[in-house]
Amino acid sequence: MLIKFTYVDKQTRRPMTDEPAAFGPVMPDVPGIAIDFANESEWPCPAPIYYGHCDDGADPLAPGILDVLTQEFFDSAWDKEQMGRVERKKEQVRGQRDWLLSSSDWSQVSDAPLSANDRLNWQDYRRELRDVTLQPGFPTEVTWPIAPNNPDYVIVTRIPQRVDMAQMCLALLHYEKLADVEAAISTMPTAAQVVWQREISVRRDHELVLAMQQLFAWTNVQVDELFVLASGL
Repeated sequence: MLIKFTYVDKQTRRPMTDEPAAFGPVMPDVPGIAIDFANESEWPCPAPIYYGHCDDGADPLAPGILDVLTQEFFDSAWDKEQMGRVERKKEQVRGQRDWLLSSSDWSQVSDAPLSANDRLNWQDYRRELRDVTLQPGFPTEVTWPIAPNNPDYVIVTRIPQRVDMAQMCLALLHYEKLADVEAAISTMPTAAQVVWQREISVRRDHELVLAMQQLFAWTNVQVDELFVLASGL
């Protein structure tokens, strides 16, 4: 059975479309439920919406199930989501381009400490930045120009350093790690459990985050990706 659904509160079982999951989000208690895709192009939003499937004999009125879909509607929703993701990717690339242009504005002022040749190189670099939207692979495959005099230049993604705890739970659930993390925290000292249950937000360098990173052997990149995803939920 094809369905549209959202998370429910772990304790109240109320869907997140009705109220925030104060006790943490969990999947609806529906046999065979699985996510095929989400409305990622619309994140952040009050409640994530998922499209997927479950056992044919499942209760269509179970908390968290928003609608039972035909194959035609399901396919149409996926097509719309794909187009939305492309538009969102365009916005992200343009935003990154604008940030890089702003970061190199200093090279265009009259008293910039540059030779005439270096100034021309920076002008070429900025022109190439403006033209990234004209590349054939835009927006999914973009070749970023290299800043002059800096062969090791890397496009830096700004990593959020703090996210709401509810957002973190959603991100962990997205990566199918929430149950593992909660099981690990249940074995920790009471203070750590209280922090997990009561803190409104969590920092990237919080000792609990660092403990989870060490316990599950997460790389710094994986934790950064977790915070980036959480910030958009």
